[in-house]
Amino acid sequence: MRFDHHSSLVTRRSSLIVAAALVAASVHAGLTFTIPAPNGIGDVVALTNALAQINALSGMANKNGSKVWLQPGVYDLAGITMYSDSHLHMDWHNCLLSGLGEGPADTVLLGAGAAENRRVIRCNGSNYGYCTISNLTVTGGYTSSSGGGIFSGNCSSRYIDCVVSNNYAADVGGGITRGQAINCLIADNTTARYGGGLYTEKGTGLDARFFDGAWNCVFTNNVAEGGNSAGGAIYGTGAKCVGCTFVDNHASYGGAISLVGGEFKWNKDQFTNTTEVTDCVFKGNSPLAWGNGAAIYNRNKEMPPRLAVTGCEFIGNNDNDIGGYGVTFECDISNSVFRANYRQSYIVYHCNLTRCLVEDNTNNYSGLAIDVGSGHAYTNANCLFLRNMCLGGNGRVSQAKTLVNCNYINHSFAGYNYGAITTDCKLWNCIITGNKISGVARDVRAYLMDQTATLVLTNCLFTASDVAVVYPGLGNCQITSKFKFADAANDDYTPLTGSPCTDKGLQSDWILRLVGDRDLAGHRRVFGDGLDIGAFECQDIPPALRLIVR
Repeated sequence: MRFDHHSSLVTRRSSLIVAAALVAASVHAGLTFTIPAPNGIGDVVALTNALAQINALSGMANKNGSKVWLQPGVYDLAGITMYSDSHLHMDWHNCLLSGLGEGPADTVLLGAGAAENRRVIRCNGSNYGYCTISNLTVTGGYTSSSGGGIFSGNCSSRYIDCVVSNNYAADVGGGITRGQAINCLIADNTTARYGGGLYTEKGTGLDARFFDGAWNCVFTNNVAEGGNSAGGAIYGTGAKCVGCTFVDNHASYGGAISLVGGEFKWNKDQFTNTTEVTDCVFKGNSPLAWGNGAAIYNRNKEMPPRLAVTGCEFIGNNDNDIGGYGVTFECDISNSVFRANYRQSYIVYHCNLTRCLVEDNTNNYSGLAIDVGSGHAYTNANCLFLRNMCLGGNGRVSQAKTLVNCNYINHSFAGYNYGAITTDCKLWNCIITGNKISGVARDVRAYLMDQTATLVLTNCLFTASDVAVVYPGLGNCQITSKFKFADAANDDYTPLTGSPCTDKGLQSDWILRLVGDRDLAGHRRVFGDGLDIGAFECQDIPPALRLIVR
C-alpha cells in the first residue's frame, strides 16, 4: 500500500519507537534531553545548549545513544548559528533528534530564510554512525551551498516521518542533501542545480553499506530551476526509490527524478548497490525548459544494467509545449502504466518495455507518439499500446528494433507517411488493428526513406493495412477483423477460444525468455496448447475439455 502522509501521522508513536530503536543498540547511553516549548514557543536556547553538550563529548563512542526530544511548538531559529552556514549542528552519530507531537506539523524547526543564509540542520559525525531525525517539520532553510533544509556530512542520516518544506539551496539538495527519507513529505523546496527535494549519493563516507534514497515518501512541487538543472524531486547516484509519489515537480532534465542508472561497487568491491525505482506514482511532473524525461531521466544510459523502473504509474506528466524527449528517458521499464501523458516529442524514449500498458497519451510534434529505440536495439514485450495520439508530423507508435507479443490498437495520427509500426522494426506474435492516419485506416506502413530501411513482421495479425503494397517484409502474417477478444469495447483484449490469436504464437527459446511466464494481465503464459499471439493469453477452457474439468 502506498504512503498516505495524513494517515501516517496516526502511527507517530510507532515511528518514534522505530527511530529510538536505531540508536538503542549503542554501547554507551549518551545524553538525553527534553526541550520545553511553553505556550507553543520552542526554547531554542535549551535546544542549542543540548546539541552543544552532546557535540562537546570526547570521542564519538561517548555520544552514542544520545537523544534530544522536542516538545510540540515552533522553534524560531532566527539569529541562531551553531555552525558557519547552519542554524543547528549535530556532530554525532547513533543519536536521535525527534519531535514529541502527534505528527511532524506539531514540532517545527523554522529557519530564517535568505535573510541569514543558513540551512536548518547540519549533521556530521563518524563514517559508520547514523544520525536520525524524526517527527519534525524542517522549513525556512536557505544556503548558498548544499542542503537547504538538512545537510548530512560524513555520517549516514535517516529522516523518518518528517516534513521538509520551503527550503532553498544554491548548489544541490534544496530540501535535503544525502541520507534516507522514510515516510516523509518533501514539498516546495528549490535548488538552482540538482535535486530540488533530495540530493543523493551512492554511499556516505566509508560506510558504503548505507545507500541514499526514499521510501514511502511524497514529493510535491519541488523545483531544480537552472537551465541545465536536473531532478526536480530527486537527483543522485545509486539511489533507491520505493513506494513514493511524485506530483508537480520540475527540472530541465528529469522533472521528478534524475538518477545514474546501473550497478555500483566501491570500497574494494565489497558493497554493491543498484539504482532502482519501484512502485512509485508520477503525476503532473514536467520540465522547466527544453529537456528530457518529464518524469524520469537516466543520466548514464551506457552503463548496464540501466535504470530499472518497476511497477510504476505515469499519469498526466507533460512538457507544457516547451519540448524535449520522453516522460521516461533511457530506462528499463516493467509492469508499469503510462496514461494521459503529453509531450511535444515522444512519450517513452529509448526504453525497454516489458509488461507495460501505454494508453491515451498525446504527442504534439513531428516525431513519434511512442519511441522506444530509434536507431537502437531496444525491445517491447508483452505490452499493450492503446489509443495514443500524434497530432502532427511523422507519427508512429513504435520504432523499437524487437517487438514481441504486443498489441497496437486504435491509435490516431494527424501526420503523414507512418502508421502504427514503421521502418527498422522486427515484430513477432503481435496484433495491430484499428489504427488511422488522418482518419484513414492504416496499421502497418513501411515508408522507405532509404533503401536500407527494413520492416519485418513474423506471425502477426493486422487489419486495414497497405503493407502488401508498400513493403513485402511479411512472414506467416494474416489480415483479419475477427480477433474474438473477450471485451474489446471495455479494453479487454484477452483472446477467447477459437480466436486466430489462441495457441498460434511462435515459441522459440528467445521469445519465451522475453515474454516470461506471465502475460500483461498477470495470467500464466502458454495456458493451452501453445503461446498466444499478442500481450494476453487466452484463459478459456476449450469446449472439448470442459466435461473433463467438471
